[in-house]
Amino acid sequence: GKINAREIREAMQSIGYDENNPNVYQVVSELDTPMNSKTGGASFDDFCKSVNNRIPERESDVKKYKFQIL
Repeated sequence: GKINAREIREAMQSIGYDENNPNVYQVVSELDTPMNSKTGGASFDDFCKSVNNRIPERESDVKKYKFQIL
């Protein structure tokens, strides 16, 4: 599936990050590219990788969230 900028912010909030957190802005800016916009958003796997790279201590939370989505 694909995830757009709004959904990225919502997903980050659901795992405990305030939307004003700099990490949220970094993940959105990394994934909200013109190419991803043309294709309907970033892949959910790319989102998980980006979050895990920036916030490794949250890896288990992202995996739990991913499991809940599926």
